Amino acid sequence: MRLYLAVTFWGEEYRRYFLDFCLASLLAPGNIPAIIDKASAKLLIATNDLDWAALQAEPTFIAARNLIQIEQVAFHHETYCDSHGKMLVMSRAHKRLANRMFEDGARGVFLYPDMLAASGFIGKLQELCEHGFAVVMFMNVRFANEGIFGELNERGFCRPGEPIVLSARELARLTIRHMHSEMRRSNFGATCDDFGCSSYFWVVSPGEDLLFHCGSWIPSLIDYGSISRHDDSTFDSWTLDGDYIAKNLTDTKGVYFVRDTSELFMISFTPESSVHFSLTPILRYRFPKLRERWKIAGAHTFLFQIARMDWLRREQFRHPVHFRGGDSSESQWRCAESRAARIIARMEHGTSADQIVNVLYRCNLVFHWLWRHRLKILRRVGHMLRGDRAAWRQAKDRLQRAADYLADRPAA
Repeated sequence: MRLYLAVTFWGEEYRRYFLDFCLASLLAPGNIPAIIDKASAKLLIATNDLDWAALQAEPTFIAARNLIQIEQVAFHHETYCDSHGKMLVMSRAHKRLANRMFEDGARGVFLYPDMLAASGFIGKLQELCEHGFAVVMFMNVRFANEGIFGELNERGFCRPGEPIVLSARELARLTIRHMHSEMRRSNFGATCDDFGCSSYFWVVSPGEDLLFHCGSWIPSLIDYGSISRHDDSTFDSWTLDGDYIAKNLTDTKGVYFVRDTSELFMISFTPESSVHFSLTPILRYRFPKLRERWKIAGAHTFLFQIARMDWLRREQFRHPVHFRGGDSSESQWRCAESRAARIIARMEHGTSADQIVNVLYRCNLVFHWLWRHRLKILRRVGHMLRGDRAAWRQAKDRLQRAADYLADRPAA
């Protein structure tokens, strides 16, 4: 089994994340030390020469180099001015790594510098490969914030050259204590604005166990030896969690979706200073019964109209994932699953009462869009009054799209 680990980063911030957290957690038992075919295994790092040189004397890097071959995939990124540009640069590096792993017919594990892997992460991926799975998919959720750094340091986990050893359940509890605001707002019982969420969770046991329904997944492992023709076009305009897997597999028989974090677990973390979502309670969520209906309407609007999940994501959204940090009983899990399943079904299809709220929700969004762009609209009206045919065509197109949206019709 030729196993390649692949990661990209640049700059001191993400280089330190990679060394202090990602790579340190991969030194734990069940991860890099558990690789079966160590002779052919490689860690591919797509980075520039400056960052590559800075890695060489780091104790954690030296410790990893004693366990696995590490190779630079030369990558010199261009400048970017926003987060979208940054994502496209990262995708260009992922494209280079993916093509390298395809050329070598390797089983590739995509890593991220801002991640922590639980003990046994790599070992479980290998086990799933041995059982015939070509792709392993994991929830694509921004789990934790910078609070996790402080606790790991306080508890003495972060020592240069030493592994960070955390079981899946311990890492799950640690994550719940330091939830990123993006994850916190996906709590179905929360009162903050959740529009744009691609996943929702229900509390099974406070601080320990959560039940997720997730509409966004990312490949943790891909067996490139099972791909006869490699389509890397996704990376030209999208990221790894886009339609890359769908373009490279003819069916989903060989795809494994991780539905219990106790068997395989990793988290991503992002400082709130970099990305933050407001957790301020909003007026329409003040009353629990109305909150449920508003949330269902909002989720339906975003997931099934705006984001338009493909059939695979829609199918996976229906199935629960156990985020397991404690020892909740099976009856507790079943109770949470039953409650969540009813809500997920309504998000997708809705009842007659939900449809009424859905119409009100869409009207509310259209009103806010009109108000936010009122100056641009007034300028366009002025162009129309002066006989600008292009402005008339654009206005007609906008009105048609708004009518389709309000009527819940597919866009033309």
